[in-house]
Amino acid sequence: MKRPMIGLTANTADDPAKIDIKINYLRSIEAAGGIPVVLPHCCGTGIIPELLEGLDGILLTGGGDVDPSYYGEEKIPQCHEPDAERDVFEIELLKLAREAGKPVLGICRGCQMMNAAMGGSLIQDIPSQKSSDVTHYQTADGSLPVHSVRILQGSLLHD
Repeated sequence: MKRPMIGLTANTADDPAKIDIKINYLRSIEAAGGIPVVLPHCCGTGIIPELLEGLDGILLTGGGDVDPSYYGEEKIPQCHEPDAERDVFEIELLKLAREAGKPVLGICRGCQMMNAAMGGSLIQDIPSQKSSDVTHYQTADGSLPVHSVRILQGSLLHD
């Protein structure tokens, strides 16, 4: 049986000549029986249709803030500087993946991007805009959980 090829989005690294991705994403895809494929947002959106042909699913990874203009807001000072190249790539990737019927999972920023790309809104900075007991920013090692997540029985993700 052919293992599923899963495309993963990456961050723009501190060095603008590099992209980066947390290795735990790659290891998790492999441990689940898939083959991880890092998607090069730095190559532009024109390559997305061909990329999708070879992929069985997409994982939008965590990372920096989504540009607030995508959900109709001006950036507040607490919002980190958006990565315009990544935002544009992921929005087009989502659009074409949906059209092709490819499954997409978003983690942290990826979930936020999915929401913004489909017309939803976001809170730019929870600590300064909303009272919450949940930690929403990872300061520990990326392999440690920040907060719990409940997956509802009978949901698509649960199944």
